[in-house]
Amino acid sequence: MVAIVPITEPIRAEVAVPGSKSLTNRALVVASLAEGSSHLTNVLHSDDTRYMLEHLCTLGASAQVSDHAIDVAGTGGAFQRVDASCYCGNAGTTVRFLTALCALAPGTQTITGDARMQTRPLSDLVEALTALGAEIEASNGCPPVTVRSGVLRGGHVPVRASRSSQYLSALLMAAPYAEQPVTLEVVGELVSQPYIDLTLDVMAAFGVSVDRDGHRRFRITPQRYQGGMYAVEGDATSAGYWWALAAVSGSQIRVANVPADSHQGDIALVRIFEQMGCQVGMNGGIAVQGPAVLRSPGTVDMNSLPDGVMTLAVVAALAEGETRIVNVGNLRIKESDRLAALVTELRRVGIDASELPDGLRIRGGRPHGATIETYADHRMAMSFAILGTRVPGISIEAPECVSKSYPLFFQQLHGLHPATPNVS
Repeated sequence: MVAIVPITEPIRAEVAVPGSKSLTNRALVVASLAEGSSHLTNVLHSDDTRYMLEHLCTLGASAQVSDHAIDVAGTGGAFQRVDASCYCGNAGTTVRFLTALCALAPGTQTITGDARMQTRPLSDLVEALTALGAEIEASNGCPPVTVRSGVLRGGHVPVRASRSSQYLSALLMAAPYAEQPVTLEVVGELVSQPYIDLTLDVMAAFGVSVDRDGHRRFRITPQRYQGGMYAVEGDATSAGYWWALAAVSGSQIRVANVPADSHQGDIALVRIFEQMGCQVGMNGGIAVQGPAVLRSPGTVDMNSLPDGVMTLAVVAALAEGETRIVNVGNLRIKESDRLAALVTELRRVGIDASELPDGLRIRGGRPHGATIETYADHRMAMSFAILGTRVPGISIEAPECVSKSYPLFFQQLHGLHPATPNVS
């Protein structure tokens, strides 16, 4: 458990955040498929990226890891024949990307995860890969998923991505190695749209082009990624915790290594904070100055930045008025049921909160101290830690879950505060 020490006076600080988890895992996948070697810098070393790298090496890639870089020797798409079981914890990105990649690998691979991961749906991806010619099975539509394939034929395939855009990203990255051109047509709603732009950015950085009709249709001809240098941007979702800290404490905090022109969707969080009274600067990184009084942003559609919902929720708990966060029903199938978890923990600290069919309603108030259950969810831990910088008596259970995406989060939070947290 970690007890969070409140920040009682505004601070001025500049921080750097770890590399983007989303971009690190995409770059690892593409580099493993590439011809030649790749040098990836500012990578994130976390549970999710370690699972990804381990299993890419199982398939035949090789890598050398240093503190902030990974050198990957690509396979050129010629994965070795391997029969393996690939355990991925609760790393949804790793499971989904690896499932598509294994469709190109001879042999039989089973991709699975922890108990929560085995309840997270995968059927939309399985159906699309089957339509492309993969032999793949997930008996209950969730992991474990078994792939007996080695080749993708290609063709025109409908893709449902209303529960996760990662299904579409996984297909996009594998598609250049199909025997024939692949056309992916999105059916219904596409959630988390900015993550598709990130996928296409990484593919382009390694030399593969995609013909597209907006975010509805994508055509990929047979191509080969080319190894090279790739610098991972700082993670905008991680930056959101520091912007939130500025918002709730009246502080000024600049995140130096997230570019203002990034395609990462969570940059939009600062515009929501502007509506709540913050001032935002975009020179030399992205800076937020918190206001004297936070006000509700009203109703906010966060479909394009679902990972920022938990961060906004704890800020909204301290704002005047009622906040409604909508169009994020897919948060029920993340590392935890995040909508239910947020409501439970906000009520635990005395905030009036309730679930909506596709989101949350939060009435700002005067939260009090409590011990926060994290549900083994890294974002629960970090978001409520930010609440604890303003509310005395907040403790975080099982804080080690932040190793999934931000292993040094609590050390970095402590570094912004002269007091020492009580960790047990």
